Amino acid sequence: MRKCPFNDCEEVIGDHLFACRRHWYSLNLTERQEVYAAYNDYTSDTIGVEELRRKQQEVLGERGTA
Repeated sequence: MRKCPFNDCEEVIGDHLFACRRHWYSLNLTERQEVYAAYNDYTSDTIGVEELRRKQQEVLGERGTA
């Protein structure tokens, strides 16, 4: 379990989730697809955890910390 990565969000989420429901759906479709693609690359050992975090941070931008 961990906190949602969006700034000032205290929602606790499962490790398998990127963000809480409210913040996940605040992302547009393209951003959600980018998060899914990065996670799929990570689970298929195409990229490492640092690259996954970098890609997630690109999506989050100033809204939070991956």
